[in-house]
Amino acid sequence: MSWVVIAAEQRRHTFRERLVALRSRRRGDVALYGSSVALVAVAYYLVGRLGLELAYLDGAVAALWPPAGLGLAVLFLYGIRLWPGIVIGDLLLADFSTPPGTVLGQTVGNTLALVAAALLLRRLAGGRGNLEHTVDVLALVMSAAVAALVSRRNSHAATTSATVFPTVCASTVPSGVE
Repeated sequence: MSWVVIAAEQRRHTFRERLVALRSRRRGDVALYGSSVALVAVAYYLVGRLGLELAYLDGAVAALWPPAGLGLAVLFLYGIRLWPGIVIGDLLLADFSTPPGTVLGQTVGNTLALVAAALLLRRLAGGRGNLEHTVDVLALVMSAAVAALVSRRNSHAATTSATVFPTVCASTVPSGVE
């Protein structure tokens, strides 16, 4: 073996030891969870920025939304407990020129859609994360469809609530109305 391979093995071994030691302490467990949530939020935000670059109609419509795939993968593979990272990442991507109720509704809808899809995928795939069976791939497709339906329904409710209930958000009050 070359010295590069040996050094890499030693670094990987010491990293594992540190991770195990970190998990064994209560403070380390909280720090590990917090850093995992932060990592998910940053990844969701960066992939979301990429998705917004693919959008058309002045960034209002995106035919492809990569953070949905990332969020589904993260929640399925690493657990639903990382949902706050999805919320934080989605809020970082939000358009705050719209009424706050719309932003909150879209964030809740996007998060609920991914949580529902991850739970459904876990149930249908039997917890297998490798997608080696045709049934597992079909479960992924079905879960993605459910996520799209939940997100679309909640997104529609969030955008219409700003026009139906203008008193909820002061920014939706027409000018000249006192």
